[in-house]
Amino acid sequence: LNEMSQKEVLERVHGGAIKLTGTSHEPLQIEKIGHMAEEKKRIAQYASSLVKPGNSIFLDSGTTTLFVAEAIKDIRNLTIITDNLDIAYNVQFDPSSSVILTGGMIRRDYSVVVGEITEYVVSKFKVDISFVACDAADPDKGLYNVNYLEIGVKKAILNCGRKTVLVADHTKFNNCSLALIAPFDNVDCVITDADVSSNIVTKLQKKKIEVVLC
Repeated sequence: LNEMSQKEVLERVHGGAIKLTGTSHEPLQIEKIGHMAEEKKRIAQYASSLVKPGNSIFLDSGTTTLFVAEAIKDIRNLTIITDNLDIAYNVQFDPSSSVILTGGMIRRDYSVVVGEITEYVVSKFKVDISFVACDAADPDKGLYNVNYLEIGVKKAILNCGRKTVLVADHTKFNNCSLALIAPFDNVDCVITDADVSSNIVTKLQKKKIEVVLC
């Protein structure tokens, strides 16, 4: 594994390795959900501590935000807005909470809606906290996504929160994907796992971004 990592065939991660592919490769959601699952659960648990009864929350599409949805489902009187179909239909939030699905064109294999309708709807909200996900993150360049169709929606989500929180495990960092979403300018807090490099943490903190290691 070490030899293959040096040849940039794969990347070493805790407990094994992941295959490196091109910037346009997008695993199906069913494949993503199990990757770094324990780390995502810890990230989600901390994220849930930021949410208080009565808050309005935007949950971006992504497997980590799906874990966040599960972690906050018992908090009362939330208004949850999302572009993720799994979050809207499959998470059993407290009956006192409201769920708003943005609408748009469905990407069926990824349980997400995209397009101008989605972007327009997102732009009309201002929530207490936006939880944002991405496919890759570079502190110097910004947040990336594999599928360009989601870029406009994610940009709108970055602008709709009084506080914007990126939830991303360490394998997302020092990578890039096909399309740049935005620089880190609108991100207030990054919640990641303890295996992220200290260099990444330092760069983010220099940008006045709070970094939480779980």
